[in-house]
Amino acid sequence: MTAADVKNAVALLGFNLELSDEEEHARFWAMLNTVLPMVAQYAPIERRLTLVHQPPQPSTVISVIDKPYADAVTIIAPSAAALYFEVTGSGRAVLSLREQTYELSWENVVTPVAKRLIVKNVLYGEGDVSISFEGAYAYRVLNFCAYDTLTSGDAADILPPSSVVCYDMTQLVEDFLEFLPAPVSVQGLPGVAPPRYRLCGRTVIEVARCHPAVLEIRYRPRVKQVSEENENEQLDVEPTLHHLVPLLLAHYLWMDDEPSKAAQYKANYDEQLALWRMRSQATAHPFVHNDMGW
Repeated sequence: MTAADVKNAVALLGFNLELSDEEEHARFWAMLNTVLPMVAQYAPIERRLTLVHQPPQPSTVISVIDKPYADAVTIIAPSAAALYFEVTGSGRAVLSLREQTYELSWENVVTPVAKRLIVKNVLYGEGDVSISFEGAYAYRVLNFCAYDTLTSGDAADILPPSSVVCYDMTQLVEDFLEFLPAPVSVQGLPGVAPPRYRLCGRTVIEVARCHPAVLEIRYRPRVKQVSEENENEQLDVEPTLHHLVPLLLAHYLWMDDEPSKAAQYKANYDEQLALWRMRSQATAHPFVHNDMGW
């Protein structure tokens, strides 16, 4: 069914939709876009998104560098594109590439503070990067990671492997409305446990950065808005519910002008919806679940 079909069906029910009547025309389209989600909710359309989760993995990882006497330590990170580490105490870090150096320092840090560096932003050229840590007093470096590739040009995206990646469905697909039940299936690498995930709020999936994986996400799309420009496109409504759209639309169109006629169409709509529910339950596939595996 298209919006043009709905227009014809409502005309058969007695609604006068003259092309010259702009007010009635506008009311028809506004009411139709109100009604469509109300009908579509009874049989949500399922769509799927295949998401490749492949965050960069660090080439060098050192969990803790603990120097209670301010001793210096140097790490070689071949071809490092980005660095992440956390610091406490007082100290400094010096990056070197050939004849170039870049220094950053910190003082009297009690709670670990994250440092993120995109190497090409501070050093030029290619080659092995060395980073030397030293302090005037005791210092600690935690979760040191060197990455050979970047996820983006934003230093804020440089994170330790123990962190998570957040995927916002509203940024990935334009028509996302909500997750369907059991929305995510994860396929990891052969012989490797797939990364854990969790849903955050109504639109975000958090996935552990530890391993690459492919996620298949089931979601319910928003009902597409209709107008004269796309009136010949199919509606985002399950076909078995199409006959309900003109009835509910007629109810709203006559609600102010002829309440008795509006009530008649609403009663007809409720009756047809009840019949549809009965048929849907009767045709649902029964199943037997047995914990023993058959």
